[in-house]
Amino acid sequence: MGVHPRPARHVAGLGVVLAALPPARDGLFTAAVAMAAWGITAMATQPPQQHRLFAIAPASGPLLLSLNSSATFAGISLGGFAGGLVIEHGGADGLDLLGPYGAGLTVLALVTALIGVRVKAPAQPAGPAHGAPEPAGRAG
Repeated sequence: MGVHPRPARHVAGLGVVLAALPPARDGLFTAAVAMAAWGITAMATQPPQQHRLFAIAPASGPLLLSLNSSATFAGISLGGFAGGLVIEHGGADGLDLLGPYGAGLTVLALVTALIGVRVKAPAQPAGPAHGAPEPAGRAG
């Protein structure tokens, strides 16, 4: 499994969008474009991540996807919490600090992803998956 350049580009694009949020909020059109770009880059990472999880362990795919969704929702919740802290303690510039803080977190996400793809998937045993029933017609 190597590094897939497309998700890395999406996360890097998300960092650029987040860094550009403070000046983008001055106009309705620029804010709308920034929000659209934010939504596209943020959600574009999910399908490749889900594909990678299935490729790593096909027999555990549903479990891996549910854990991935839980981690995504936990990250969204923690992001809201952290954003609230930035606004609360950022004073008058609190809103303008959200984008740069978010961009910094995307750098952390990229580093984490690069470390994560270096972990090798365990070799899959030959034959049916553990716990899966034997194919019909085989007597044990």
